[in-house]
Order: sequence, then C-alpha cells, then structure tokens
Amino acid sequence: MAKMQLRTIINQAQSMGTKSPLVANVKLAEEIYDSLNRAVFNGMLTRPKITVKDYTKRRIWGECEGASKGSRWGKCYVKVIRVSKNWPNLKKLINVMAHEMVHQHEWEYHGVMTHGNTTFFTWDEKLRSKGIVLRIIY
Repeated sequence: MAKMQLRTIINQAQSMGTKSPLVANVKLAEEIYDSLNRAVFNGMLTRPKITVKDYTKRRIWGECEGASKGSRWGKCYVKVIRVSKNWPNLKKLINVMAHEMVHQHEWEYHGVMTHGNTTFFTWDEKLRSKGIVLRIIY
C-alpha cells in the first residue's frame, strides 16, 4: 500500500468540509499518524499502539498514555494513543492526532506532557504551516 502524503489527506479533509461526519478506524488513524510523523516530525516518533473507540461518555477526542519504567524505546515512551471513533469531520481527527503526537514527542524527548509554551506550543508554527491547528482541545 502506498504511503499517503499529509498534503493529500489535508486536501481531502478540506474538500469534505466541516459538516461531513466521519467514523474512524485504526487503519485510518495509523495512516494519519504515519503521514504526520513523516511530514512534521521527520519520522522521529515510533508509532505506539493506536486505538479507536467510542469515547463519548468520557467526553474526549483523544489521549496519549506514556510510561516511564523504561523499555527498548527508552526511559519515557508512549504506550498508546487513543482517538475517538466518531468525528464531526476529518480535519478534526487530523488536528487531534497531531495534538496527541506533540504530547508523545514531549514525553519521549522531554519527560513531560504539558500544554505549555516550552515543549507543546513550540510545534504550533510548524503544524500551522501544514494546515493543522494545534490547540488545547476540550
């Protein structure tokens, strides 16, 4: 299977618009992760397990779970990125995946997960240049 370019995925999201509900699956989430990793993070992240399920009751779009006991990936590593199954549109899924990947980078390279300027929002400009909005998602 050919690797999807991030620009192609973002163009698809823009053509679908904001009123095109989407039901995600693991394959789509992994494809978005891999595209973001290549285009934004220069392939420096190791894809953790990605799960997709209904998080309506928890009222979250996504989350990144790290561990710090050490593993073959290093002292701090990300075990799983979880994303919701139901989305208002593809653009929101891309933005949330990018958000969680920034948390992964923070954890693996700095040992913290924040929403602060030092490690989190340093990615804002690079993501914005790719058409992705990095913000705190509620």
